[in-house]
Amino acid sequence: MSCIRGSTFNDEESYAALERWCSSLLSKERCDDLYGLSDKGQDEVIVDMDAPSRYLLLLQEGSDKFDVPIESIESLLHNMHVRHIMRQSSVVRTKLVSGTDSRYFKRLVVGNEYAVIELACDLHYSPYLLARMIVDIVAKIPGKNQKSSLSEIMKGSSNWLSPGKIIVNIPGFSNDEVNSDIFLNRFSSQIEKAILTDPLSGPQLEAKRRSLGLSYERKLETLLNRLGLPYESEEELRLRGTAKTPDILLKCPVGMKVNGHLNSWRVVCWIDSKAMFGDVKTHNEKVISQAEGYLHRFGPGLVLYWFGHAPPNLLMDCGGDISVYGWDLPSDIMLPDGSSLDEWRKRNNEG
Repeated sequence: MSCIRGSTFNDEESYAALERWCSSLLSKERCDDLYGLSDKGQDEVIVDMDAPSRYLLLLQEGSDKFDVPIESIESLLHNMHVRHIMRQSSVVRTKLVSGTDSRYFKRLVVGNEYAVIELACDLHYSPYLLARMIVDIVAKIPGKNQKSSLSEIMKGSSNWLSPGKIIVNIPGFSNDEVNSDIFLNRFSSQIEKAILTDPLSGPQLEAKRRSLGLSYERKLETLLNRLGLPYESEEELRLRGTAKTPDILLKCPVGMKVNGHLNSWRVVCWIDSKAMFGDVKTHNEKVISQAEGYLHRFGPGLVLYWFGHAPPNLLMDCGGDISVYGWDLPSDIMLPDGSSLDEWRKRNNEG
């Protein structure tokens, strides 16, 4: 399988194989690999806390196997993980709440510093998000509402999870026991290790993704400036009160040749930058509804997936009005008068 400009996969079979590999990596059976648990025994568990290096090796394995950039696989895994978390969140919370007087919270009180990670594997859930859920259920900072308490604790658990700064309430255990130095120190370590060992969720990862999204928006603007195509940015559109804006609104429509069903010219009035891989479910269930809003307001447009996308015939395009492209802007661009962008620039230079 090889990557091609404008897409990622030449055929549905190759794409399906990559999705199966990602699903396997995210399965409950591979939780130990993903979160670094090893040598499980009755009395001891060892956790490899070098989560970034461990996760990078797994990504490299997939990249080598499918001849796809690591960034594409990482994005696809993230998309699939988000869908899994959305399905599991209410199930996991129900289990925790209904089990506060039994096995789940008992494992925190009597368990070791890796108890949250072990519990996350057993529940097939994110260690970071499980830690956040546990804190939300059992802990509160006096004088703060629950939302503020949760935010402050997760930003720095070691600063807050200490006697006098926090109140912990776990049914089935005395207040003295779960608010003691011994338990709170262990609880703090459990939360911190869950945050550090999770390669798919956490505030630092979300900040990284937001920064990545902004950097690729700036990259798109730089490319358009070099091409000499006039446009309005999302920020400029918002300043003049435009609602639901794409990243780029071209000041005049252009034609772009897009690798798609017919490999044909498409009219493009706007461009939306996506610093991600465009998998089938994310595109068809989430991105397309957003793009339809731009279509109704501004006309046909293009969704640009910087890390590639699934085979075009699997992606919804609203009858050809929403084009999908990967890795870069299309190289063939036609102006409204029928001339190519290169011809237009040549005429301007001669003039």
